[in-house]
Amino acid sequence: MGNYNLSIKGNIMALKLDYTLPGSTTTVPDVYFRIDSTSYTNGNSVGIKGVYFGSQSDRENFKRPIGRKDFTVSGDDYDTYLSDDVLQVLGASLLINCYTYLKTLPEFSTATDA
Repeated sequence: MGNYNLSIKGNIMALKLDYTLPGSTTTVPDVYFRIDSTSYTNGNSVGIKGVYFGSQSDRENFKRPIGRKDFTVSGDDYDTYLSDDVLQVLGASLLINCYTYLKTLPEFSTATDA
């Protein structure tokens, strides 16, 4: 499998969580986190680009994000959540499983579906 990118269009899913602004101690409550895009790399890892908005309304009104973060999922985490075999067996989508994976990370441990 080569490299390809899946851009996420529309309001498919998001998470709501408290977010500490990078380089500060300021925490913004109830921010809106959304996966902006995903990309497979050679069939053994997935890149996830995420965007933090002050609120869902801010995103819908095209306000600037308050943060961005990229994640790379490989190794055991890839095999458990995002490999083609897992997605086919579960009948799951890559996008939904990306959110499922993110919710296992400490920074998303208190996140709720938005």
